[in-house]
Amino acid sequence: MSPGGIWVISGSKWLAHCVCWADMKQAYISLQFFKRILLINDILGFIGIFCLVYWLRIGEWPDATDPFFLYLSVMTFLIVGMFYLYGAYQIQTRDFGYKIIVRTFAAVLTFLLFITVVIFISRTNITGQFGRGVLLGSLAAYFLYAAIIRLSLLRFLLKRSLGQKWLVLMSTEYIADFMEDVLENHNGERYDFLSPSTHFTVKESDHFKHIGGFDRLNEVVDRNWFGVIVALSQEDLSVYSSALMQLRFNGMRPMNLTDYYELKWQKVPVYFLQKSWFVFSEGFQLFQNPMGLRFKRVSDFLSGCLLMVMASPFMLLTFILVKLDSPGPAIYKQVRTGENNRAFTIYKFRSMRVDAEKGGAQWASKNDDRVTRVGKFIRKTRLDELPQIWNVIKGDMSFVGPRPERPEFNKELEKEIPHYQLRHLLKPGVSGWAQVMYPYGASKKDATEKLKYELFYIKNYSILLDIVIIFKTIRVMLGGKGR
Repeated sequence: MSPGGIWVISGSKWLAHCVCWADMKQAYISLQFFKRILLINDILGFIGIFCLVYWLRIGEWPDATDPFFLYLSVMTFLIVGMFYLYGAYQIQTRDFGYKIIVRTFAAVLTFLLFITVVIFISRTNITGQFGRGVLLGSLAAYFLYAAIIRLSLLRFLLKRSLGQKWLVLMSTEYIADFMEDVLENHNGERYDFLSPSTHFTVKESDHFKHIGGFDRLNEVVDRNWFGVIVALSQEDLSVYSSALMQLRFNGMRPMNLTDYYELKWQKVPVYFLQKSWFVFSEGFQLFQNPMGLRFKRVSDFLSGCLLMVMASPFMLLTFILVKLDSPGPAIYKQVRTGENNRAFTIYKFRSMRVDAEKGGAQWASKNDDRVTRVGKFIRKTRLDELPQIWNVIKGDMSFVGPRPERPEFNKELEKEIPHYQLRHLLKPGVSGWAQVMYPYGASKKDATEKLKYELFYIKNYSILLDIVIIFKTIRVMLGGKGR
């Protein structure tokens, strides 16, 4: 479960699936819920611990007009940002406790170093209010608090996921794709399948098994399932609609497969989508809000101009390194497909040899021998993407959106991947939900997987989601986790 999902799901949808704590065995409560709780705990805990240590150290509470509270508000925002950048909201059942402690400690230590530098440079009266005693004492206590909360949450999730079983009512044609996603994204859940065909068998494993046809539904409905996932074709749905109604009336809470994907994995199952989903599904608010699109464009332009100035020293240094490393131009130009299938020229720092495509357009591969020495570094840190700021200023791209692909590949992918053309409804982005949620890949399979995330972004677009993606992109750059 990615950390960025904590703000993604709208309030109404969240309430619909998280009816109340007491009803959690019937309603699906996703990790989003726990991340919200974790975020609230971080904010309240940070403020409470700082105020308590201040009182113990100074001997009195600060006055309501004291700038202490203004400084504390800014510091609270910063510590939450540090936690996010270091992945301290990535609480998954496959995590080890030491990983959580290391992430938390790294975030608190970075925050301490940053605040120390700010205090030293500013030389304001903040030093008196957040002196060594208050600052070090508060952060030491807060580190223990945050680590204990996270370890406790991990323990709870492990108990909750251990042996958690879902009943899956699924048409035969969807099972193979679903099984593949389960193996890639599972968190310890188990899935028991009922399919229309009693002769269809699923190769049993620790995660899923086939328990029969839909004719057995009445036999198994009384078992203690955590929830029911429904993924039926139109033909199967018309045949078994009465059985599904009875399932609901018996107290079970069927969940549509697309809702399960969105809440659990922050993507949508491309293989299952039908045209009616695009017509009746909630979301896609961006296309109903012209002001939102204009705001996004103005924000991109102003941010692009500011970032161009701030990034110019790094761009100059990268330009020089690329020129020194291998012969050829430092700036690489390539035609990509943009909004409404309009072609445009994208700019990047060259990371491959000049003759990299002498045999024609081809996908990049892992450990590609065409990548230069400097190219490997600028790809990992995504410095090769910096010239795209100019594409953003021009209006060809946005800072956040689907990744622009080459026309040669688009024609091929549109024929083979359902709904692939929908990714061209928005301006392509320098970064995007697919780029930060899925490792770099260059194949038809990877393109299909990324489309699942891109359609999720298009459906659930919000300013907060864009902010989440930007923070995740910064974390990728700082951690050198690019492709």
